[in-house]
Amino acid sequence: MIFFTELLARIAVVYLVKKGTWPLIYLQNYNTIEDALTLIYSLFIFYKAIHIVFRDGVSDTPILAFDDLHWLKLFIYLGGFVFLLWIMALIFNVTGIVEKPYI
Repeated sequence: MIFFTELLARIAVVYLVKKGTWPLIYLQNYNTIEDALTLIYSLFIFYKAIHIVFRDGVSDTPILAFDDLHWLKLFIYLGGFVFLLWIMALIFNVTGIVEKPYI
């Protein structure tokens, strides 16, 4: 549902900018706001996944009879690294530390 809401909002903003009703800065601001909201929502989902795998313990499930889930923990660590890169890119984008073509 969130994806379709963002998709419809993006279509509307791009249409209004291309039509000339809104200035280009509105599209740039929308991109930044959308990226921040998507990051916050993704971090929430990531936190829930960490909570399930590390804190609640998946050790009570019958899945462990077939797999030890070390690969899942590795993917969660890699996902954390990707989130750090995403946060850095968002900070660079908002603050203007790095110029636009390189972000």
